[in-house]
Amino acid sequence: MASFRDYEMSRPTIQEWAVIWMKKYLVIHIISLVPWDLIFMNQHWHTYLQLFRFFRLYRIANKIKRCAIYKQLFVYLDNKYGSAVGDVLPILCIIFFVVHTNACLMYLIGKYKGFPGWDDPWKQFHDATIGDLYAWTFYMTVGNMLPMSFMARSTPEIVRTMFTMMIGSSMVK
Repeated sequence: MASFRDYEMSRPTIQEWAVIWMKKYLVIHIISLVPWDLIFMNQHWHTYLQLFRFFRLYRIANKIKRCAIYKQLFVYLDNKYGSAVGDVLPILCIIFFVVHTNACLMYLIGKYKGFPGWDDPWKQFHDATIGDLYAWTFYMTVGNMLPMSFMARSTPEIVRTMFTMMIGSSMVK
């Protein structure tokens, strides 16, 4: 593009943009914005309808890419530590997000079913706080996604093992 005028001419008009948005995103926004859990409140499965809100998470990647703070952090890390950190950090964030989502789903399903058999592998289950339960479900989710040979028995061991697994999984490229 040679000039600002060429740039402006290449951009779609508001009508063209609206048509593109309606074709791509309207259905996702309608499904994710309707409070399905309130509409079907009398059903025993109404809380699971909140999962439709996850459809809007596709927007996070675009927002992060356009974020000035993210770009400055990327340039800073690239200048200070080299390009490997800038390449691994987004992958590590995606892995963390996927594992976090799976851990929350694991807890949600366990809570719905009454946590059957959770006290077999983890004896302190009944005395656990919500933080301990989150750490345990996160650890088990990472274990389901990556091969494990060490079975941690306390929360600090779980956190350390998760940290080691996350770093190890980010090193494979």
